[in-house]
Amino acid sequence: MCGTPNYIAPEVLAKKGHSTASEIWSVGCMVYALFCGSPPFETESVPSTYSRISSGQWSLPPKLSPEAVSFLQTMLAMEPALRTRVTRLLHHAFMLGPMPASLPPSAISVPPVFQADSSREEQGES
Repeated sequence: MCGTPNYIAPEVLAKKGHSTASEIWSVGCMVYALFCGSPPFETESVPSTYSRISSGQWSLPPKLSPEAVSFLQTMLAMEPALRTRVTRLLHHAFMLGPMPASLPPSAISVPPVFQADSSREEQGES
């Protein structure tokens, strides 16, 4: 068994094998950490972290949008067969928000302000 404790899928932890679904789980853990500031199963000890992963014990902060919650839930389903596929992730409602063609250099230190995507309307894609 190999993997970073905070990101290892429950089936890998249970020595039931590794698959694309295991990778989706790990991506879900990373996305959660980006949204919330720490991984979903993190504790002060590896055995405790593994216990939380094995039992699917995690929670979502109320600050997340419904789309973000759904996005995470599709990746962190305990049963590998119920996890989303990569192609579905890319078309999830969370991913369909504003997507600028580029960001200004100031985006490194100041969050960008998104406005309605007028470029799609200009191209007749409204």
